Amino acid sequence: TISFGINLPTFILRRGGIGSLLNEEGEKIKANGYKERLELEGDFNKHFDVYIPPNTGPNVLTILTPDVMQILLPLDKYELELTPGGEFYLYTSRFINKKQELVDIYKIVQAITAKLGNDAKLQKAIAQPVVAPVIGVPQPMTQT
Repeated sequence: TISFGINLPTFILRRGGIGSLLNEEGEKIKANGYKERLELEGDFNKHFDVYIPPNTGPNVLTILTPDVMQILLPLDKYELELTPGGEFYLYTSRFINKKQELVDIYKIVQAITAKLGNDAKLQKAIAQPVVAPVIGVPQPMTQT
């Protein structure tokens, strides 16, 4: 989790093709205000489903631009969420244990944060985000 502490365009980006697994989760997504599915150009809809609050498509498209979609297409094992409170979540269904996976995550974070604008308050939040630890992942051992 990265928390920017300001309002951001809100969306959930889920891997495509797993619709039957999302029936229950889909109801939770809708209950949390993500009632519309955003249709995007090219092959993007074959790889990802994008859920948004009603009437927020234009704001979301300031982040999910064609260049960002090109970066995300080969990285379709990851899922993203930007919340109304300014938190950026990146999900994967398995442990990250390869250098390339860390590089992939960096590419995603870099692509999304680059689209967040030139607003001075936002730039300060990008420069000093709060990164929450992941629960269930072993912490580095320190010698005492």
